[in-house]
Amino acid sequence: MVPGAVAPPSPTSLTGRVADAAFEVLLPEGRAAAQASALIVWREGRILTQEALVGRLAAMGSPLGGPGPSYPLELSLMKHGDKAVFVHWSYVSGKTARGRVCRVDPASREAIWPTAATSPELSFATDEIIHPAIGIRVQRLREDRPTVPVKILRLKRVWDIALDTSAQLHPECTMCRCNDSLEPVHSCPLCQCQWHESCCIGLSGFAAHDEECWQPLQPPGNWIPPLITDLVCRLCNDWCRRPCAT
Repeated sequence: MVPGAVAPPSPTSLTGRVADAAFEVLLPEGRAAAQASALIVWREGRILTQEALVGRLAAMGSPLGGPGPSYPLELSLMKHGDKAVFVHWSYVSGKTARGRVCRVDPASREAIWPTAATSPELSFATDEIIHPAIGIRVQRLREDRPTVPVKILRLKRVWDIALDTSAQLHPECTMCRCNDSLEPVHSCPLCQCQWHESCCIGLSGFAAHDEECWQPLQPPGNWIPPLITDLVCRLCNDWCRRPCAT
C-alpha cells in the first residue's frame, strides 16, 4: 500500500460496502490520489467560507442597509423563517425594519428589483441578521444590474445548508464521487463539501499527519455562528479543535 493511504475498511461493514462500490476498479495509488484531491477541495472550500464568515463578523456593527442616509439602502442578508434571503429595504428606523425579498439571478449574480406583485412587503424586525449591508443597492434597471459579491453568496450558502434549504444541490460525495444509497451524503456548511460520513472519517485519518492541509489555523474570535457548530463535517470539526492562530 502507498505510504499514507488509509487501509480499505472491512467489506462486511457499511463503510466497506460504500468504499468498495466507489473504488472497486482503483488500485491503492488511485485511492490515495482521490484522497489527496479531496483534501485540496476541502481546504480551499474551508478557507473561502472562513473568509466570508470573518468578514461577516467585522460587518456586524454596521446598521441595516449600511450608513445611508438616502434610499435605496444596501441589501441585507437575513434569516427569515427557515430561509436565508436578501432584503431590499422599504423603511428602517428604530425597531421597525420593513422590506421585500430580493431575487438574485443564479447565473449572473444580478440582484433584481423586487416588485409589489412578486414580493410583498414584510417585517424583518425580529429576524436574525446574517449580514447587515452586503455592499450593493438594487434599482429599477433592466441592464447593468448590480451583482452580489461571491463571498456574500458563499455566506448565504452557510445558512442554506444549515437550514437544509439547498443542502442537496450537489449530492455526490466529494471523496468517492458517488451518492451510494447505502449511506447518505451530507453537506457541511463550513467547507461546503458533500460527504459520506465514512469517506470523511477515512479522509481525516489520511490527513492527520499532513500539517499543510490544516493551514491556515482558524483565527481567534467567535466567527463560527452557533447555528452550524454541530453540523460541520469530521474534517472541519478536527480543524476547529486545533489551536487558534496567534
